[in-house]
Amino acid sequence: MLRDPTVTLDGALTAIRHQVSAVLGLPEDIPVD
Repeated sequence: MLRDPTVTLDGALTAIRHQVSAVLGLPEDIPVD
């Protein structure tokens, strides 16, 4: 797990969404709540 205090939960979730989007071949700017 990342322990860098500069990495926020929101930032981590955004990175994960980008990875998932890349795997699924979707745009990375998917709007999420």
